[in-house]
Amino acid sequence: MIRQAVRGLVAVAAVTLFLEVTAAQQPTTPDKIYVRDKKDGTVKTYDGTLQYGATGFQIVAENKKTVAQVAPADVLKVVPGETPGLDRTAMFSLVTAEEKKTKAEYEKARLGYVDLQKKAGTDARAKRYVEYKLALTLTRIADETGDDENWAAIAGDASKAWSAFLADYKDGWEVWAATRALTRLNAETGKFDASGRRAARPPRRSPPRRWARPSPPGRRRTSSRSTRRRPRRSAATRRAG
Repeated sequence: MIRQAVRGLVAVAAVTLFLEVTAAQQPTTPDKIYVRDKKDGTVKTYDGTLQYGATGFQIVAENKKTVAQVAPADVLKVVPGETPGLDRTAMFSLVTAEEKKTKAEYEKARLGYVDLQKKAGTDARAKRYVEYKLALTLTRIADETGDDENWAAIAGDASKAWSAFLADYKDGWEVWAATRALTRLNAETGKFDASGRRAARPPRRSPPRRWARPSPPGRRRTSSRSTRRRPRRSAATRRAG
């Protein structure tokens, strides 16, 4: 009986190990990355992973080779590969809706991302992707909304969504796009804090030093040392001199 029990445990362990190795050997679906080509403006598609390296962002293929160096401004969108909690078929359908670039389709896509958010669970990668898309579609809806169509409220909600995203995520290509979108929305809605106004204001030019002023025409220029303002002497010192 003991030997049979041991054999049973060994068999179960062997099957478990076989399944784990088989799953590890199965190729995973890479991310699909859409990048704008700097030379001709066309959109190129890569399969791989967007990583940050010594020379900036780079796309790494499944064979671990770098296939492209990209700037964050040229990354148009990234559709994640196999990610727990995300249905790639549903993701591509929402991306297709966004590409139609109408307010109705943006609203449709946003509702789809809200549904994906409920199914994403606690996976960090899925959560990040959905939160980025929710803020992005809300921004697109605001862009397609007129001033008399509650635009200010929608733009304000989009601004809050980007602020929350940037508070949670400090790196990645999305940070550049999120910062740019938030800055634009704040400019359009007139929301500038004091530090932003100071940063946007050009620096004041400091007045030139007295010894650096050019000499008037016809006057002999003296050395800078002799034209420096001397310290004012007291009355007692002047009388003594």
